Formats: sequence, C-alpha cells, structure tokens
Amino acid sequence: LARPDLLGGISVIEAPATVEDAAAWNDQLYATRRAAMVDTVLTAVPYYIWCNRTPNPMQLWLQE
Repeated sequence: LARPDLLGGISVIEAPATVEDAAAWNDQLYATRRAAMVDTVLTAVPYYIWCNRTPNPMQLWLQE
C-alpha cells in the first residue's frame, strides 16, 4: 500500500488487528483483569526506513 503521507512516501503493509484498550489501564502498571480488546489497523513499515546502517540479523514477533 502506498502511503505518500508517511516519511516522504513509502510502501507499507496494513492488516486488521486487535489490541488491548489502553484506556482501561487508568495509568496503572498492573491490572487485576484483562483489558477489553479493540479493533485497529496494524501498519508494517519496511526495516530500511528505520535507518539500519549495517547488515544485522533481525527478528519480529507478532502474537497470534
């Protein structure tokens, strides 16, 4: 997906995702119950955009 509005114009991958609702944390470090899940869009930005200057191994983890 072309995104001319990001970093001078780049291509990204977007996918539907769910995340814990950050508003449910109420500025506390721990919670006694799991926060509600909300729908969002995940945007994957190519590694070369993040200014990696030398060849290095990289790994990425996404929770299923």
